[in-house]
Amino acid sequence: MDYIDIGLILFLTNCLGVGLFFLIRYLVNKPYNVFINNHSLSIKNLKRINNDYRILNYSDTYLSHEYDNENFYNNISNVDYLIYQLQFIQRDVIQNIKFEKENLSRFDHYQKLVRKTCNLGQFDCDMGKLKKDKLLRFEEKRFNNLLHKRPMYYSITVELYRTDIKGKILEMKRDRFSSSEIQNYINQLNNRRGSYYLNRDIWLSISRVERGKVSNKMRFAIYKRDGYRCKRCGRRDNGTNLEIDHIIPISKGGKSDYYNLQTLCRRCNKEKGDSIEYYDTKLY
Repeated sequence: MDYIDIGLILFLTNCLGVGLFFLIRYLVNKPYNVFINNHSLSIKNLKRINNDYRILNYSDTYLSHEYDNENFYNNISNVDYLIYQLQFIQRDVIQNIKFEKENLSRFDHYQKLVRKTCNLGQFDCDMGKLKKDKLLRFEEKRFNNLLHKRPMYYSITVELYRTDIKGKILEMKRDRFSSSEIQNYINQLNNRRGSYYLNRDIWLSISRVERGKVSNKMRFAIYKRDGYRCKRCGRRDNGTNLEIDHIIPISKGGKSDYYNLQTLCRRCNKEKGDSIEYYDTKLY
């Protein structure tokens, strides 16, 4: 018999020994588990309470974005990005905050009810030959396994990354916001008159994020599309004197999408200001 056969036999013997140990343990403990499930008044009451207590399901929200422009990465905070995204996910977020409050409120009532009706060590029949100390340990363990834990607090985590133009991550910043902080930002977002935000900081946050959507990769794609030429005066450049302009300015509701962006030289962009002007390079 070689060493491989001996090793296999030892391995199988150990597996058999472990399996036999757990089988004996299960058979010895089975009467205690059966008795507790069938005759513990605390376990019965807890199961009934758990059946009446319903947890509203929700999960935390994670927001992330990558910036290949170091200036945008440094100027845009996690708060800015949260406020910007709350414009679009506000409805679901408000629902989650509502669920959090309802769960916490219900849990307080749940705890009071459990303390009032569940007293360990009370059974509806005689325990017979079972050991009392061991029975109480099994009951406590079973009770704790069935007991609902405090519901989670809702939060939003924001992660912003700085990358190179190829997408390699260079650094990251992360913040986690509680439901009370989130609700505060939602209230400020909704404190507006038409399209005018009464809190200027809210508008500045939105503007910074919207402007930051013009990545370096997108910038050079626009330059290439426009033939590295200012669409207002027709001047060509290798990119050092060119800038990306929002045809409809952000201040007037413009977005940083491909069709609302055009190439202008620095002088023409300054002269255009926040007016709405579109130029066609076919004229040159």
